[in-house]
Amino acid sequence: MLNGRAIAFLLAVLLAAPGSAMSGDRAPAEEKLVEHPRFSIEVPPIVLTDVPVRRIVIRAYDAAGKPDLSYNEQPLISGIRLALPQSDDAKLGPFHNGVLELTTDQHEGRKIYISAPEIVVDGGDRKSASVSVPRTFRWLALVPAAVALALCLWPRNFVLAMFVAIWSGLAILDGGNLFHAFVQTIDSFVSFDGEQPGTLGGVHLSILAVMLFFGSLFAVLTAGGGLSALTDRLALRANTRERGQLAMLLFGIFMFLDDYAHALIVGKTLRPLSDRLKISREKFAFLVDTTAAPVAALAVVSTWVAAERGTLRVVFEDLGIAGSPTATLLASLPYCFYPILMLTFAALVIFLGHDFGPMLRAEGRAATQGHLSRPDLSDPAVLPPVEPDPPSGIKRARNAVIPLVLLFALAAVGLWWTGRSELLALVGDQAGEPGLLDALEHANPSRVMLFSAFIASVAAVALAVWSRSLSLQQGLSAWVSGLQRMVPAALILVLSWSFQRVCDADHLNTAGFLAEIGQPRVTLEWLPLVAFVTVGLMTAVLGSTWAALAMALPTYLSVTHALLVDLNEPDAMHPLFLATIGAVIGGTVFGRHCSPISDTTIFASASSSCSHLDHVFTQLPYALCVGGVVVLFGYAPVAYGYSPVALLPVATLVLILLLQFGGRPVVTEGTAATAAAAPTEKKADAGEPADGKAPGRPADARQPAAAGAAKA
Repeated sequence: MLNGRAIAFLLAVLLAAPGSAMSGDRAPAEEKLVEHPRFSIEVPPIVLTDVPVRRIVIRAYDAAGKPDLSYNEQPLISGIRLALPQSDDAKLGPFHNGVLELTTDQHEGRKIYISAPEIVVDGGDRKSASVSVPRTFRWLALVPAAVALALCLWPRNFVLAMFVAIWSGLAILDGGNLFHAFVQTIDSFVSFDGEQPGTLGGVHLSILAVMLFFGSLFAVLTAGGGLSALTDRLALRANTRERGQLAMLLFGIFMFLDDYAHALIVGKTLRPLSDRLKISREKFAFLVDTTAAPVAALAVVSTWVAAERGTLRVVFEDLGIAGSPTATLLASLPYCFYPILMLTFAALVIFLGHDFGPMLRAEGRAATQGHLSRPDLSDPAVLPPVEPDPPSGIKRARNAVIPLVLLFALAAVGLWWTGRSELLALVGDQAGEPGLLDALEHANPSRVMLFSAFIASVAAVALAVWSRSLSLQQGLSAWVSGLQRMVPAALILVLSWSFQRVCDADHLNTAGFLAEIGQPRVTLEWLPLVAFVTVGLMTAVLGSTWAALAMALPTYLSVTHALLVDLNEPDAMHPLFLATIGAVIGGTVFGRHCSPISDTTIFASASSSCSHLDHVFTQLPYALCVGGVVVLFGYAPVAYGYSPVALLPVATLVLILLLQFGGRPVVTEGTAATAAAAPTEKKADAGEPADGKAPGRPADARQPAAAGAAKA
């Protein structure tokens, strides 16, 4: 039994309890208000020490968690350092409409550093906000590139090298978590979901589709006999190794509109002629690659020049430079020493008949033994397969000529049309009809080549069926088989793009690190030489010309312009200003020729049916040789005021001497026939293919007929 005191105590407790049914008309107690943090801080997932970050965004919120657009104050922020040309520790500045956006702008000299493991923003009125920032040693940004290089040298497997390099880069981003990095390598970076950060998007898919459709197009041209008939026509004049290589060089120079299309079209079109003349696949891939980026970089009308012109226009507007970006770009072309001398070097190799290094061994193997590729290559991922010979029957050259002409016409009209439409959408009709360079600047090359290659491949099937060279079933089978043959090259391209994503500004920021250590700290006269070397290194590591160009061109031009202003010579046509532009453009081409992950390098090896690493290692000595001549006899004399009119002939003479005394002829005149016959018969007796293709691949029956034409 409860006594009176106990009952009174229980009643008091019940009446005092919040929400009690016996509490009468008392208002229920309000729930405790959860206050939203005053600020949010957006930073990169990982930061390299002493390397500027691309972007930091700090946003202000009110107590309810809504953006506070009225906040325009300057809070106390620690852990972030702003470096300007006048000060190494400048004030960050106030918020604007509730947002403080801090960005690095290389050509203005503004850099944002994260200087502490934690960023703290203290507004004073409410609780401060903070975020921890993982930081790592800046030289680790080069680890993926070092891993890729080591595995390319041994065991010489590009797919393995790229996969492990991507894995190692993601492991650094994950703080050493190898398992999670492995999952990310497969799940996030080698994928095509453009909505996810770090993955391949629509442009990459378009380029992959272009490559596959080009494979289908040339598979149909080969199966229908059109490409063979076209090769027969070309072989009437290009009937020696020298004439064949010269035809490849001239044909490559003619394909100046776009470097991607160049590498695929030239390689696929002229490979049968190259095989017939017993030119090694390595030499053929070198000629294809040599005439891709250099020609596009020097051509007055090309997608390269249009993109460079657009970048220059933005730089001129930002720096307040008077003058025409187009006129300045055209005036800088004589200072593009590397593209000019690389094309000159390729012509000298052909006319002198001399090679050196791995290329000499590859050419000697092809000319004397008949092995167009290394005999030990059999893995499709290493050596792209070649199309089989066409079935016996009537071969019509028009079956190849008409689709190729259609391809060229669609590409040219498409580039102009897409650029014109984009430009009119931006500026309207009041600006008048846009010019050709303006249209190319705004064109969409990947989309244009996608439709052009697909339509040309369908037209090739229709023409082969109409001319009764193939049945409809045979034409469709050839079209599908062409897709399949390009899959190994597509895999290499996907891995290269994934590697570039690991090293981009949103992840390891390798470009930012290279730009930081390569900052121009020299006098005005030596800026072109420094620009050529550092941009070449950056492009070789990143494998992307456009990433290096977009970062390097504004940076070096802003420094050059500032130094010219100090000398009271702010002229866009100043020789050193033009030389800096030429050095940056030439450096991107040089780095592209040295990089195993460059797009055009992959396209050149794929379209030439050459082992990708064999192409890289045989081309690299030639690229380094020309690069060394460019440094010593190009940009170094420019520092002393010499003109390219005098320097280019001197550099050409140096290349002639290097080839004449440092190289050797491939096959001597008197031993060509005997050297080419005996080893070939020996290999044939052993059951090994005489043309250097992998076992089980059809041999080219036309090659022995041309063996006698192979000479130095």
